[in-house]
Amino acid sequence: SDAYDTVAEEEGATKGGEQRRHRVRVLLAVASIAAACAVALAVTAVAVAFTLNDSSEEGEGGGIYTYAGDGRAALDVLYTAYDTLLARGWSRRTLAVQETTLLNGELAKLPIYCYLSPTAGPSVYLLAGIHGEEPAGPNALAKEIDFIATFVADNGVSVVLMPMNNPCGYALNWRYPNGNNVTTGKSVGDSSWLLPSPKDPTQPREQSPPLPETEAITVNVVNLQATYPVLFSLDLHEDCLVSSLGNNSYVYSQGLEGVNDLVAAQVVTILSASGFPPLMNGTTQFGEVIQNGVVVASNDSSIDELLSAPLIIAPPPNRTQAKGPNAKTVLVVETPGRVLLPARVTAQQNVLQALPTLLLLFHEMWG
Repeated sequence: SDAYDTVAEEEGATKGGEQRRHRVRVLLAVASIAAACAVALAVTAVAVAFTLNDSSEEGEGGGIYTYAGDGRAALDVLYTAYDTLLARGWSRRTLAVQETTLLNGELAKLPIYCYLSPTAGPSVYLLAGIHGEEPAGPNALAKEIDFIATFVADNGVSVVLMPMNNPCGYALNWRYPNGNNVTTGKSVGDSSWLLPSPKDPTQPREQSPPLPETEAITVNVVNLQATYPVLFSLDLHEDCLVSSLGNNSYVYSQGLEGVNDLVAAQVVTILSASGFPPLMNGTTQFGEVIQNGVVVASNDSSIDELLSAPLIIAPPPNRTQAKGPNAKTVLVVETPGRVLLPARVTAQQNVLQALPTLLLLFHEMWG
């Protein structure tokens, strides 16, 4: 059983919809799987020296006993990589602490951190690790941590980095902090308690968050808009539930431009060049339309919908309609979880290395 000790440093659903969005897998009417790209992506040198575990045994590779059957880095190795930002003037906030029993029987307290670039201002939000059995994103961010810091210094942009939102799930290879069951699982990114109900926009979809850390993570996003307002966001995910995906990827676009978003189109190109061509046309098993490799996400109560929301229901004590983050470009990158992890990590690294180009494309659309 899991217990949670929330230590938020700021004020601190339809759940089925959120789970559905992250379970979305491509189905029947795929007319053609075209991968149009001839992009050469240069892989920058990794400044943070760590490697993925080579062992297929659980728990090897670090001081925090971590599932390693797929070669993921141990949690403490990732924390050390992320913390190198502190020497470059970044700040770190502890949003919550998850308590769990690790695979070796040890009781562990696992922090959920948010890192802020040295200067406040309009920001690129980078998120990963919402689902614990999707390790490519947290590992890619750790490998590209020096690149991200340099991107901030060179481009005069701020960054909000939330690289490991579910360390309990990551350590145990659980999708949710309370297990893998998609029916009973509680997501750390479930924002239904802050999003207006379609039936009555003055009321939230759910009255309360499913977990203390859910509250801490989502309230952090809302409160940061006063100092680090979101420009665009990338949420790094993986499709680990359906084997029929093969080596295909897909991208969700929650922003105003939907399938016409130039940033989304560039991410599709990058994934294709990385060996994971998105399905270009068709529908998902839930009827969501794929156009040019992009799924226009519906109301799914995810943290990504929260980032794109023009209006929200404010956190306590007010619980009234309030201005939302209203990000114009909000993307969820999904690599196929049944492919070997190093290739998935590399693909997500390639997306991160394209941040300067993605920022230029964003400004081309929105000024």
